[in-house]
Amino acid sequence: MKLKIWLFILLTAIAGLAALTVACSGDDDDNDNDDNGDPWADYPATLSGTLYYDGDAATAKSKVMIAINDVWPMTAAPLYYVYIDIPETGFPFDFTVGVDRTGTYYVLAIIDVDPEDRVGMTPGLDPMAIPTAATTIVAGDNPGIDLTFLDPDELGDDDNDDNDNDDNDDNDDDTAAKTGIHGTLTYAGSATGAQVVFGFWKGLPMMAPDHSAKVDVPGTGFPFDYEIETDFTGDWRIVAFLDTNPNDGESINFSVDPNNWAMNVPFTTITSGQLTTVDVTLVDP
Repeated sequence: MKLKIWLFILLTAIAGLAALTVACSGDDDDNDNDDNGDPWADYPATLSGTLYYDGDAATAKSKVMIAINDVWPMTAAPLYYVYIDIPETGFPFDFTVGVDRTGTYYVLAIIDVDPEDRVGMTPGLDPMAIPTAATTIVAGDNPGIDLTFLDPDELGDDDNDDNDNDDNDDNDDDTAAKTGIHGTLTYAGSATGAQVVFGFWKGLPMMAPDHSAKVDVPGTGFPFDYEIETDFTGDWRIVAFLDTNPNDGESINFSVDPNNWAMNVPFTTITSGQLTTVDVTLVDP
């Protein structure tokens, strides 16, 4: 066994990789043929699919690392990884790799732009394909593992539009680097208002909140999905109300503003690097 240095520095909260040194196989190129011509014959499962990349990195001398882990974002080296060569034709290309276990894991990949630097991932340099959900790996072949690499400066985007603020978190990775709450706002009454105001209390929801935030009501009305980023974490009682009269300030008017206020509103835990789901139903006073 020889040591291979893995430097996993936090690449925003998206990657969540810590700096580590791990022992790995003395064979840096895992796609050598065995006696049967199948390099993965002795593995309980294989992953196969297509790798896509159209970014700016020079990949002629690069390798791709395919890895699996049981948590995401990662805080340590992956449970298993393997290197494969990039063909002369470049991307996209089909791949098959063996994995040493079955179960439910996150599948990720890195283009190691400079494999000679002996660094598993170089933040700011190596493109990455990050998981959006866990994958169930069964014995035998697991096809359809298609991965798209993004350059480091694109990892927070869900498209190639520089004018898009990426508020839509369908099928993208935007939420991975955010701290705060999100969910669905529901209201079935007849009151109208342009904004829903949120208050965050460390204690009972009385007097002024410790923090507040506002969410615009879309033209389509309720229900709608919302997202609030916060610069604080911890346990909070969260109360929201539909501001039917913005001229009276951000304080709730209990006689007219639909709300979810209750003295015993349960605490919600806001965790760094995560969006906690808080679905809110507003009711008329």
